[in-house]
Amino acid sequence: MGHAAWAGEAEAKKWIDSEFQPSTLSKDQQMAEMKWFIDAAKKLQAKGVKEISVVSETITTHEYESKTLAKAFTEITGITVKHDLIQEGDVVEKLQTSMQSGKSIYDGWISDSDLIGTHYRYGKIMNLTDYMAGKGKEWTNPGIDIKDFIGTSFTTAPDKKLYQLPDQQFANLYWFRADLFARQDLKDKFKAKYGEVQLYSPYAYDATKLVVAAMKKADSADPKKYLAALAGIEYDGVVGKIKFDDKGDVLDGAITVYQVKGGKWEVMGTVGGAPAAAAPAAAPAAEEKKQ
Repeated sequence: MGHAAWAGEAEAKKWIDSEFQPSTLSKDQQMAEMKWFIDAAKKLQAKGVKEISVVSETITTHEYESKTLAKAFTEITGITVKHDLIQEGDVVEKLQTSMQSGKSIYDGWISDSDLIGTHYRYGKIMNLTDYMAGKGKEWTNPGIDIKDFIGTSFTTAPDKKLYQLPDQQFANLYWFRADLFARQDLKDKFKAKYGEVQLYSPYAYDATKLVVAAMKKADSADPKKYLAALAGIEYDGVVGKIKFDDKGDVLDGAITVYQVKGGKWEVMGTVGGAPAAAAPAAAPAAEEKKQ
């Protein structure tokens, strides 16, 4: 017996009672939403849709989607969801192959939000903003509220269109003891054991801010346009004032001179530029790893 033969409201009620709790919706509201899915599925089945294939990397959130939510969708709607779990690199490789060939082996892809630039440039990924308001409106849950999704700024392209819906996020919180970082005795012990420490993160931070400023000035994310605008920008960064000459080279950039002693590199000194700012005694910073 096929899934469609026994899919329906009884199955929806079973899942609402056993799995979809707690919820911000009442059970009546949940049932109304499930009814929409059931009705939409019948229309799709009439068009010949029997199965939906999805892929994601293997992490706990997606394992729940593959083993539990896919089963729930199948039982409630009668349309089978085949959710493959593979390694992250394999997801990216298969996605790139599909975009380049124009033939997708999956109906849906769950990928990192840092691929938003790739999606936008290739022009192969469906623009969800226009699709949900136009051709796909019939298949878009009327109860969906995009404002409920955390992190849509990471999945919105320069054209202000949404190309991915945030599925899950990692929030990492990092703490540091500013008082320990300020102690000279600890600095001396660290240097004696590990040697001179070169902080590159301030330079990476300034480089990122400069590229963003150039994009804004050029009003474009096209490298051919914003690189030309970069030369005319002056920026007060954390490593000092940054500006460029007519060839695009940094003016008064820091140059570190090394010499080899006893088979080891030793710093002789740094010429030009400004030293990186010391770590501020600030509140803990949050860093987004994945969308």
